[in-house]
Amino acid sequence: MSGLRRWIGGLIIPRVQLPVVNPKRNASNKGRIISQKRPLLPKQVWPIRALLELAGYLRDLALFNVAIDSKLRGCDLVKLAVVDLVKDDHIRERVSVTQCKTKKPVQFELTENTRETVIALVRSPELLCCRFMFSSRFHDRPHISTRQYDRLVRDWVTSIGLEPTGYGTHSIRRTKAAEIYRPAWMHGTFINAACGMLTSILRKTQKMRIGSFLMPKPKTQALRRHMLALPMYLI
Repeated sequence: MSGLRRWIGGLIIPRVQLPVVNPKRNASNKGRIISQKRPLLPKQVWPIRALLELAGYLRDLALFNVAIDSKLRGCDLVKLAVVDLVKDDHIRERVSVTQCKTKKPVQFELTENTRETVIALVRSPELLCCRFMFSSRFHDRPHISTRQYDRLVRDWVTSIGLEPTGYGTHSIRRTKAAEIYRPAWMHGTFINAACGMLTSILRKTQKMRIGSFLMPKPKTQALRRHMLALPMYLI
């Protein structure tokens, strides 16, 4: 009797194979680079530093230098307070912060060039009565957002002729670590490459746009003197 019921049920409710429906909406990441972001090379770090310094962007220069030395995530970098880096009008030699993602403390050291930039930013009028190192220009935000930091990174890599889709905030975080594991024989070639790369960029146009600032083209010899005056470390 049970077998008859199953046979009758199979006739009443036949098994139907539904057709496969292909989605009409395209993927949101179609045509985008979704792999790991590439780190910056020393020959790319130096032109960005020089352009920010020549443009007078003190906050962005300090942000770029601290981001490379600290190797912090963007969410931790933008929330750095003045007391985290400065103590009694002196820059801390070793900084310790608690990461937002892992809730674990991490320590890092700042190079001499970064310490000079940070102390100049702390003494500037734009940082008076500010709690955070990288304050936002909007009154309702105490510090810059991670999205604004990502836009700044894209402007930096675009200013030296790189494709912005291949770089991001994680590129800045990976820069120093990648340099540590790079072979030592490659370091000497990056100094001349940095000078040549920055010179070729500034030769293309009489004015170069960095964010919303128009910077006049400096002379080539003055640019080379500026590059040679930089500290003799790569990162």
